[in-house]
Amino acid sequence: MPLSNRIIGYDGLFSYVGYRLADGEDPSKINPETQPVGKYLIWFSIQIFKNPVYYSLVLGFLTLSVFFLLTKKVFKNNLVAFVPVLVLFLDPLFYTQLWKPWIDITQLFFLFCNILLIFYINEKSKNKYLLSLICGLSLGLFVQTKLPVLLPLILILEFLFFFKNKLKKELIIYCFGLLIGILAPYTQYFLLGNSL
Repeated sequence: MPLSNRIIGYDGLFSYVGYRLADGEDPSKINPETQPVGKYLIWFSIQIFKNPVYYSLVLGFLTLSVFFLLTKKVFKNNLVAFVPVLVLFLDPLFYTQLWKPWIDITQLFFLFCNILLIFYINEKSKNKYLLSLICGLSLGLFVQTKLPVLLPLILILEFLFFFKNKLKKELIIYCFGLLIGILAPYTQYFLLGNSL
């Protein structure tokens, strides 16, 4: 409640909201200013581990792993690729969130997955359709984790990538994955009778 004298941190808020959303609450009625994906994952951590902190630790290390794969694609050398990962890990904004159930690392994880998959699509893989679907899905989940300020720039760059490489079918599948990633977290919202 905005006028309450008792304040609550984001960790408590997101844990509570995740629980309420998983219990069937309408996402437009409780903490609607923040998208639901991170809050659902916090709830999942509470259900599995009885603690929301494990969510942050697991996603933090998954983020570092995906970032390592991404830097390895760029630098082609394991040792050189490890340096940016170490820099990210030692950044106070990153490592302080490893034991707080916030949603910033989750958004970063989905962004890194999206960028990494673009690299794999570019390698003329025979799994381009599946990679395009997962790439779009990860961008959709990025959008539904926290306010996606960078989304217009990302979409422009990725659409240019698909057009430049003449990947029209892959672009359609990518857009389908993006749509799924954006709409799937609101399944409960639609099941309650709401519409777009």
